Amino acid sequence: MFAVGAADEEGTLRAVAIVGRPVARHLDDCTTLEVARTASDGARNANSLLYGAAWRAAKPSDTGG
Repeated sequence: MFAVGAADEEGTLRAVAIVGRPVARHLDDCTTLEVARTASDGARNANSLLYGAAWRAAKPSDTGG
């Protein structure tokens, strides 16, 4: 579905996450996503940052009406 990445201050990509449809068919309800894979070069807190970014990118927007 989409991917997110984390870069350092110089703009060097340090970590990535791939988000897609669930592997388990019974969870594939067109509203559920799962983080399929993450990879980093060992940057501190990179995975937490990626999971947060993936959640913000995937959650429905609040249009207020």
